[in-house]
Amino acid sequence: MASNPASDASEDDEQLAVTHPDGTPTGVVKLRAAIHTDGDWHRTRTVWALLPPAGNADPMLVLQQRGPFKASWPNRLDASSAGHLRVGDPDPWREAEEELGRRPVAGEVLSLGERQSGARLPNGQIDLEVQELWLWRCPYGLLELCPPYPEVAALLAVAPDGLRRLAGGEARRIPAVVRRPGASRVEAGYAGAHQLIPGEEPYIRQVGEITLRLLAGQRWSPLTVDPEAEFEI
Repeated sequence: MASNPASDASEDDEQLAVTHPDGTPTGVVKLRAAIHTDGDWHRTRTVWALLPPAGNADPMLVLQQRGPFKASWPNRLDASSAGHLRVGDPDPWREAEEELGRRPVAGEVLSLGERQSGARLPNGQIDLEVQELWLWRCPYGLLELCPPYPEVAALLAVAPDGLRRLAGGEARRIPAVVRRPGASRVEAGYAGAHQLIPGEEPYIRQVGEITLRLLAGQRWSPLTVDPEAEFEI
């Protein structure tokens, strides 16, 4: 199955605001394709879905396995949902609904702060993002989420401590509950360290640690951007 050229073109035509490395606006607006070609900083929104306890299982974080035809990091494991913030878009949770089939509502989300992410993608483009990070206390079970194929290859629910160990190099793989697009049931599987996006491991470990602290009622510190940060691209 091939990717959808119309969909790819519409994403490239998105209007995005160019920012400084700390996320403040420069006043310049460009097409998404131009921003990635020129290597401009821009803002994105990342959502980590935390599923409610089910049976004897503790709350679990959702990883998205990116679709096989994605221009960047196909089939790799990523946050539950992530998307660019379009200029003038009144719907901040649009991308979450598009990728998960459900959307957060007021009172369900908690800001985890912001982080910078810089990388040269396998297709040669330069992606410099200031990412808004959100934890969604999702009221739905994994099977109630509706990932669309080929945008999403699968959703994997994993224990926060398992994710922390996986990203920290303490485990090569961890158990996961897998929800595939169009499936009528979930299945047992694994999330492997080799499936993580290269360079994202320290950040993913932090998300696991923060989630564990939140669940334990302990103090935690949000992620912050560094306005003086430099990225070797």
